[in-house]
Amino acid sequence: MSWDVYGNVGLLKNLADTQQSFHNRFQGVMNSVDSAARQTLGQWDGAGQAGFSQASVEYERLHTAVQSAFSRLIASTNESADSYGRLTHHLHGLFD
Repeated sequence: MSWDVYGNVGLLKNLADTQQSFHNRFQGVMNSVDSAARQTLGQWDGAGQAGFSQASVEYERLHTAVQSAFSRLIASTNESADSYGRLTHHLHGLFD
C-alpha cells in the first residue's frame, strides 16, 4: 500500500496572511461606512424611528457576526498550518 501525506504549510500560512489582509481591508471599509453613517444619523430626523432602530440593531449584529467569522477563519487557518507542520515533522521523524 502506497500513501503520501502532502501539505504545504507555507501556503497555508500565506493563506492566513491573505485572509488577514482581506479582513483588514473589510474593517477599513466598514469603519469608513460607520463613521459616515454616524455623522449622517445625527442630522437625520428619521433616525429616532422604531423601524430604523431595528435596522440599526440588525446591522450591528450582522457586522459583529462577519468580524467574528473572519477572526475564526484566520485563527483556524493558522492553527491548521501549525498542526499540519507538527504532524509532518513527527511523521518524518518516525521514518528517518
